[in-house]
Amino acid sequence: MKKGKKRPISNIKKLRLELSLTQSEIANGSGLDIKTYRSVEKGSAQPRIDTLQALYSFFNSRGLSVSMDYLLGL
Repeated sequence: MKKGKKRPISNIKKLRLELSLTQSEIANGSGLDIKTYRSVEKGSAQPRIDTLQALYSFFNSRGLSVSMDYLLGL
């Protein structure tokens, strides 16, 4: 990854912290397995499209206007 390019982890974690939620709360609220959520936030796994859709829906349903591009760090 090029220097200076944001990784999805930084954006997803930033959103979680902005909402003052735990990883478990986001996993449960978005219907994801906690291990899946943790690996995506940590950046150790490339998120599948259904995982991104679940996170997109979760964050937008809580009043944050985020795009798929933002979740992907684009």
